[in-house]
Amino acid sequence: MIFPEIDDIFYALRKARNKAVHQGYDSYDDAVILLEMAYNLGVWFMQVYGDFAYEPESVGFMLKKQQPLDGTILYTKKTKAQLKQQKKQEAAEKEIQRQELEEKEAIIAALQKNAVRHFAITPATIQQRVKQLYKI
Repeated sequence: MIFPEIDDIFYALRKARNKAVHQGYDSYDDAVILLEMAYNLGVWFMQVYGDFAYEPESVGFMLKKQQPLDGTILYTKKTKAQLKQQKKQEAAEKEIQRQELEEKEAIIAALQKNAVRHFAITPATIQQRVKQLYKI
């Protein structure tokens, strides 16, 4: 059994990972927060499963400012290309759905038109309507 706070960290990291992998999501601010959470998780692991007397540095988590590497830039370009492809695919799916909706609306309109012809109500007396309904 683990503490709820630790479970929350695992959950947040998993959800962020899935969002990044499957939706191409990336956010520097979210990444910093998640890195701090991962750091705290590492401290917890060290204290529980490693050196029980371990105490992290008093500064805690600190992210150094770095220049982006060439690999990072290439990765970003690849991700943007993937996002473009995903947007094209979503647009194509949306167009298919729009066409299907138009077809269904046309069918409904035709059925309604046919129903009006079939059940046309003309001005009549109550006796005439009874005769129509019961075919007297």
